Amino acid sequence: MSSINFENLILEYPEITESIEQIEAVANRKKSALIPEFTIERFFDRFSLPASVVSAKLLGRLQELGVLNKIIRVESKYGGGIQDFGSLLEIPKKLHDFRIDEDVVVEPTDIKVLYQLLSQELESNSDE
Repeated sequence: MSSINFENLILEYPEITESIEQIEAVANRKKSALIPEFTIERFFDRFSLPASVVSAKLLGRLQELGVLNKIIRVESKYGGGIQDFGSLLEIPKKLHDFRIDEDVVVEPTDIKVLYQLLSQELESNSDE
């Protein structure tokens, strides 16, 4: 059972009903599952969203509703993320890259915006 009423989103954005249903299916997975992360391009591709104002509005609504969480990740030049942030303003000029055990200057090319599709499954009170 979802805590978000996806039917209301379908009423708001009827032209992308199938995409919203696909997002709902992934969002309603078990809480113990891994949190899927997407670049904006991959999110639009995965859920068959057209590059349109309507899709951009849906993205904003999903964030407002707590279905999508935007993170700003600083990535190592040696592969993988170093640290996640809530906004660009939080990123320091230097970060410790644990892969090489050195402080590195953060360059714009090291920054990636990702979206996490959070589980909307309600917690149960039983020990299943």
